[in-house]
Order: sequence, then C-alpha cells, then structure tokens
Amino acid sequence: MRSSICFAQCTKRLLNNAVRASAKRSYNRPAIRKVFRMDQIREKELIINKLMIDAQNNNDEKNIDNDTWTAIREEMQKEFPDLNDKIDSIIYDLCLSYGKPQEAINFYKYLRASNVELQLNIVGKYLRAYSQLKRPVTKDEERDILETYNALREDYPLLGAKSCEDCIVALCMTKHWELSFELLDMMCEFQEPGSLVHSAIMTAAFKNNDPQKAWKLISGKTIPLTSSVHISYLDYCQRNFKGEQLINNVKKMLHFWRDQNLVLNQLVVDNYKTFFESLNYVTSKTSVSKDGICSACKTQLTQTTLSQDDFKILSDSVMKKLIVGKNVFCTTSPQELKRYMLFMKSMKSYDIVIDGLNVAFAKRKFENKGSIKNILEVVRYFQKYSPKKVLVVGRAHMNWWSNEDMESLRRVADVFLTKNLSADDPFLLHLTLLSGSNTYFVSRDLMRQHLHLLRDSKLKRLFKRWQMSRQYLFNTDTETKRIILHPPPEFELNTQEDMNVIHIPFSELESLILPRSYTVPENWLCVKKR
Repeated sequence: MRSSICFAQCTKRLLNNAVRASAKRSYNRPAIRKVFRMDQIREKELIINKLMIDAQNNNDEKNIDNDTWTAIREEMQKEFPDLNDKIDSIIYDLCLSYGKPQEAINFYKYLRASNVELQLNIVGKYLRAYSQLKRPVTKDEERDILETYNALREDYPLLGAKSCEDCIVALCMTKHWELSFELLDMMCEFQEPGSLVHSAIMTAAFKNNDPQKAWKLISGKTIPLTSSVHISYLDYCQRNFKGEQLINNVKKMLHFWRDQNLVLNQLVVDNYKTFFESLNYVTSKTSVSKDGICSACKTQLTQTTLSQDDFKILSDSVMKKLIVGKNVFCTTSPQELKRYMLFMKSMKSYDIVIDGLNVAFAKRKFENKGSIKNILEVVRYFQKYSPKKVLVVGRAHMNWWSNEDMESLRRVADVFLTKNLSADDPFLLHLTLLSGSNTYFVSRDLMRQHLHLLRDSKLKRLFKRWQMSRQYLFNTDTETKRIILHPPPEFELNTQEDMNVIHIPFSELESLILPRSYTVPENWLCVKKR
C-alpha cells in the first residue's frame, strides 16, 4: 500500500515537473525573444505604432475601426512573414505595451467578428486586458467576460496555470468573482498562485462586501499584495461602518500590516492618511531615528520583546521542526543528534553565537578560501569593551585548518562543529535560542528557508520578531577589507500602535508593496489623535 502511494506521488511530481519544463520551453524562452523583437517592431514606421503613439500623446482611445485593423494585420504579415502565426498575439502585446488595454480588447472583438480562429493565449490576453483598465467594467463587458469564460471552459475543462490566472483576474472584475475559487484550486495543481491572483480575489471580496473570504485566502501566507487590496478594504470599511466601529475595522488592516511586516507604498499610505485626517487625526510624514524616536511626535517606538512563553514555544519549535523534522536524515543523523543533545546538557549561556563558515567566507570577493582570521576578527569586535562568552557553530571541515589556528579560536570561544553533510544553520538558531533571550547571533544568512519550514503563521511571526532583534548582519568594506557588523534595530520596524499613536513605515515608490527589509525604513506616517 505504501509503495503504491509513493509511486503515485512520484508520478504526480514527475508530471508536474514535466509540465513546468514544458512551460519553460514553450512559453518563457519565446517571451525573451519577443521582448527583443517588440522593441524592433515599435521602432518601425507601422500603422499601429503611429496610432498608439498618437493615442498616448493625446491621452485618448483611437477606437480603431475594422478596416483599419485589417490593414494593420496585413501590413504586419507582410513586414514580418516569419511571424505570421504570432501576428495577432504581437498586435495585442503592442497595444498593451503602449498602455492601451481598451485597444487590445477592441482588437480581440475585431478578430472574433472576422471569424478568425482564436488561440488559447489570445483569449487569455483578452480576459487579462480587462484587469488593466483603469475603471470598472460595464454591464456589457461583464456579460462578455462571463460568456468568453464559459465558452473557454467548454473547450478546455482543465486549464493550465497561466490560463487560470488570466480568467481569475478578469472574473474578479465582475459580480461572478467567486468562480475564481474553482480556478484557484485548479491552478494549485501546477504552481503556487502568486501576488496577482491573491490580490485580484481579495480586492473583489472587499468590493463585494465579503471580507471573510479575503482574510481566509491570505491566512497563514506571506505574500506581498497590490495596492488595490489595501485601498478596497478601506473603501469597504467606509461603506459599512461608522464611528468607533469604523476605526476598529480599519485597524484590522493595520494589524495585518504589522503581522506581515509590510512596508507600504506611497499610494496606499496617502489613502489611509486622508482617511485619518477626515476623522480629525493629526498625520505627519516623518522619519524615525535609529534608536526608535519619531521625529514628529517624539514617541519611542515599541521595542521587540518576546514573552517567556512565546520564547519557549519558538525554541521548542526550532528544535522540533528544523533539527529533527519529519525525517531526521534531512538535516542531520541520529548519531549527530545524540551528540548535540549531550552538548546541550553541558552548554553554558552565551552572549554571542557566530555562524562560523558564514563569517569565514565573508571576504570571498578578495579571498578564494575561508579564513579563521575572519572569525577571530568578529570575536575581537564583541570582546573589545567587555568579556563576552562566544560560541562558534560550524562544520567538521573547519578542522582542516591548522591546529594552531583552531587552538587560537578555542582560546577565545567555544566551538561546536556539525558533520559536513549536516545543515549547520538549524543548530546555530537553536543554540542561540537555548542560550537565552539576551543572546545575539551573527550571520549574513536571512534564514528564509528555515522560516518557511516553520509552516505555522504564528511561529513565523515569532521567529521574525526574534530574528530582527537578535541578528547581527555584516558586509565587507571594499577598501579596508574589514568586516562591518550591523547591530539589529532597537525597535520593531513594522506598523505599530502605542498610546493612541500609530506609526506606519512606507516607501516613496508608487507601484510596489514591499516586504520589510532589515534596515530602518526612511519614511514613516505618524497618526495621532488630536
């Protein structure tokens, strides 16, 4: 029975890999060539280029008639005979490259009226173009989206990931947005849906007053979302609530930003700034010092602290999920685990735990091999002003360094080496946690793969909060070739509320929602009651 299940799982995995490989061959590579050719096509004296440039300059739609579309196709077929089977797709992409989705939609309708055989990718592009309109769809457009989708599903009961995405973003512009959930499940057979799909469905849920479906979709996930999600939620709150209830519901989104550690973009922050000002709050775009003092209200931002219970939960989870895991052979061996358990029983409480190999190879741009001198340089940094108890975690091949070098390291620090085939990062993290809540660790690795293995959203949040407050990052100065250590920030870098003052980090970029970085954001919105 077990072998049958394993065979089925392996077959499914191979099939999915084959689909992905096929996608890379048939989609990604031509896309690279297409970008190159698109630049060439836009440089030519073509009817479509003249019309699109004129539309751009006058900021209007050309409403190209059928005779002109026919002339455009014939000119393109004559100009690019080797691309005849892709001409319609290229014309479509040209319209979108000029920022004219309405013209792309009109071109599709021309093809349909002309009884041209419509390929799947053209139908997908047509549906996707509706999501690029900077306005709601009309009732006629909504009906057309649904009819096109239904016809597509009759011809293709099972859609690939790209086609699912095309349909989802179009359906989410309509009242039939809930059809997206079936497509979402279908898409998951091929790949994990990304930001565009999650954002489209969540935006539709908020616009249709169904926030529960939106929150359920994003629960337990860390995915940067588009501006429309955050703005549509604010609109939902303003439509449905008043007074204190309105504020409390808006703060639910602020808590989401906090938990996701998001740095927002200018567009989202401006919308929320206007909202708070309408309720007689004082708002200021400001900065926060490295020690966490807001320049506008002079408030000290919240310092990162984990309760004893949370700290123990995190420590136990790192041991269980990262070191032992479902299969102990993935990260270590039973023998090594036994040796580690013995080390744990006798270990001291350390001030600093160092990722030995990570630091040893800190100067790889200037040195071909790792050097124990780099580790000693970091140890001296911490012991410069007062004695520190230091532990270096590395791998067994560090013993290949000379006995003299290893002895010099052991004089200033304790050393724990894993086997060469074992992953050393989980031991580094667990030993830091085991050593106590005041212990720091040094590594350039952001530990994203280990964060992913924790799975549980609460554990991930605990891990990130702890990591942000306990990890020294570093880089190497190109001139002096010295290691520059960067201490962790002294306060939480996410959205927070304390003493009726709200602080929201944001970026001045217009178009992106960025995940938080490990440096203090330059821009903050300070929101305070009058």
